[in-house]
Amino acid sequence: MPCQDGTSAPGLQVYRFHGSSPGGDQTDPSSNMLVGQDSTTGQPGACGRSLALFINMPFKLVKQT
Repeated sequence: MPCQDGTSAPGLQVYRFHGSSPGGDQTDPSSNMLVGQDSTTGQPGACGRSLALFINMPFKLVKQT
């Protein structure tokens, strides 16, 4: 992950996703729409900060036909 001073620090980025119905309320393995979460975690003390970095973002991916 990038720091404010231009250097970088180690981090872990994980994507979790699954097929979903058009309304997003049910799992559908054959769907062309995937929904999930992008999670990034940084080490405590990185970039001169005493706290660890946690970022969680929902995402939706739709296959174009």
